[in-house]
Amino acid sequence: MKADLSVVIPHHNHAAELPRLLESLRAQEMENLEVIVVDDLSPTSCEHVIRDFAARGLNVRLLQSEERVFTKDARLMGVREAQADIIAFADCDDEFINPPSLREHVGRFIAAGADVLHFHTVTLDGAGSYLTNVRLGAPLADCLNDGEIFARFVALDRGYPVWGKLYARELCLRVASLAWDIPIRRYTEDFLLSTLLLFHARRYVGGDRTGYRHYYMDKRDIDAAERAAYKYVMLTRVLPHLAANGCPEPVLRDFARQLRKKLCLSAGRFCKTACANGDFLSEDQLDALLELADARTWLKIFALGNGMNAEKLVRMTRTALDVE
Repeated sequence: MKADLSVVIPHHNHAAELPRLLESLRAQEMENLEVIVVDDLSPTSCEHVIRDFAARGLNVRLLQSEERVFTKDARLMGVREAQADIIAFADCDDEFINPPSLREHVGRFIAAGADVLHFHTVTLDGAGSYLTNVRLGAPLADCLNDGEIFARFVALDRGYPVWGKLYARELCLRVASLAWDIPIRRYTEDFLLSTLLLFHARRYVGGDRTGYRHYYMDKRDIDAAERAAYKYVMLTRVLPHLAANGCPEPVLRDFARQLRKKLCLSAGRFCKTACANGDFLSEDQLDALLELADARTWLKIFALGNGMNAEKLVRMTRTALDVE
């Protein structure tokens, strides 16, 4: 029997947390559920976890990557393997809650003829305390159609997770074909996929129940240079796609402003971290940066990252070069 819902879970070194997520799916008591765990060349095998839950009746299978592909492509690999007409995403260290909410979300998705159904999420910190200052997970509206969806997404600017939602398989496959060759591997991948999914969706429905629990960790200072490079990719690869596919100019302008702000913050965090170490970048660090982008692109990133100071930096550099 064909599954009603496929849940795609990228996995890298989360074998300890994965059982909690799989148990939360088993508790939903959905008969026609398919779970796909995409192992991204993890040093910690999760095969024993998959076997255990399969033996306990969960329709779960393991998709093994032959090389390290990182989170975005792991998700897309799962999309291409999914058999159901509705797809959901989850992170290994999160969980679905309030059974049988997932079954009810699927029913409403079908009844509404939705491309996206977005239900409520609760956010906890590592100690298990509820967080109210992290803007993630709340539905955008009760119902939106066509261009209203992306316009509201941009206007609210309150988080970009791909989890906490159901998506039409055809929409996911379209976005997979667009996103596969975009050089964003992780961190910004939720932002990339959410942008494309909500831009190309034609009908959006907000769910009225809470169905997902996210465990939040502030990782904004981790690999800040990589995050800045990926925001630049969003500016140079995704923004033109939106423009070419009819995104209204005011919405496009607001989204570009958000992207520049996020690039500025990531570049600033990277510079702050480098300065805090009291050292210039090592040759190894420079080589790592150049694996993400060429030198000319990094100059653009740091200029954008310095915002209003960019022209001052250019003048100072020219003065320094004239003196030399």
